[in-house]
Amino acid sequence: MFRWKRKRIGNIEAREGASLVMVICVSAFLAAFALAMVYTAGLLLSNANRRLEQERCYQLARSFSQTLSSELSRYASLDEADPNSFYRFACRFLENEGYMEYNPDYPETVYHYKAESPVGAQDYGEIEIILYKESDLGGDGLTGIIEYNWDQDQTQAKDPMEEITGQLISRHTFTVEVIVERDGMRYGYSTVYDPLVTYQEDAVVCRNPEGVRISWDKLNQKWMTDSTNEYRHPDGTAMITYEIQPGLDKLDTCTFRKTIREIGDPDEGSMEGVGP
Repeated sequence: MFRWKRKRIGNIEAREGASLVMVICVSAFLAAFALAMVYTAGLLLSNANRRLEQERCYQLARSFSQTLSSELSRYASLDEADPNSFYRFACRFLENEGYMEYNPDYPETVYHYKAESPVGAQDYGEIEIILYKESDLGGDGLTGIIEYNWDQDQTQAKDPMEEITGQLISRHTFTVEVIVERDGMRYGYSTVYDPLVTYQEDAVVCRNPEGVRISWDKLNQKWMTDSTNEYRHPDGTAMITYEIQPGLDKLDTCTFRKTIREIGDPDEGSMEGVGP
């Protein structure tokens, strides 16, 4: 009788030990599962915060780019522009040969500028503006030929200088990229413009078919070889060649047209986001 009870007690203790092991295993599994859920939730939250920071960085770059775009569309000529405006600087950047045209083999042809954040505006992060210009592959439009007929009634004829200076010339494409760095995130937003310019009459050099330089007397409606001698071609009609010599001091008008417009907003240009 004693032996049977002892064996029964031993079986009970074995079963209780096995149950304890199972309880410990299940508890460990539940604890691991809980930790995994906490880790997953933290990872999702971290990714959400990162996306939020990325979106904020993108919006800052886009907003600053729109501000620069508004500055460029605010004026049409240097006479209207504020001396410290971005518009005037952009015109100087395009007309001054000291700013070289973009060449991918020469990093110095891409110009970098740091924008100063307003006092108390640390949330804007660090803003960098990148500028570069490229030659228009369609030609610079600075040279050409016009036909002039001396036998035509000059009161009805179009002023040849107005015909030349009235042309909209596209010499470059102009790229403005805004880079914003904030909270470890970096985002770029670029706008490509097609500047259309006209030049003043004193930028134009005209020559007759013989290669002699001539100038247009606007008051008397005559071509002159100098201040006293009129030029007339014996055939009555001649092809006058002209060359426009560009320069900031000879610039008449300049308008910045965006190469691609953003869908849904007629005032928005083509802006390419470059991710972090």
